[in-house]
Amino acid sequence: AWSLRQLRQRPHALHLAPLCTLGIAGEVVWVSLYVGLGFTFADNITLIASMLSNASGFITAMGVAIGLGIWLWKSSKPRMDKQVQRPHI
Repeated sequence: AWSLRQLRQRPHALHLAPLCTLGIAGEVVWVSLYVGLGFTFADNITLIASMLSNASGFITAMGVAIGLGIWLWKSSKPRMDKQVQRPHI
């Protein structure tokens, strides 16, 4: 492990081979996981797309319903300045 002071004194001390090796290893891991997930879910891609479509539609409908409910709740509150005072008989 190199300290920051050692790297300032000898900037050429940081070799690119270990850095490139770790970078390549990381890419191999990510590509392997991505391809593995593709093979795993390839047969069920239409089912997954349908489920995501239904879920997004449900979430949108719930958002609209909640928004309309809040709007109705706020608009139905009696306003003190809009109330008409009735004369007592």
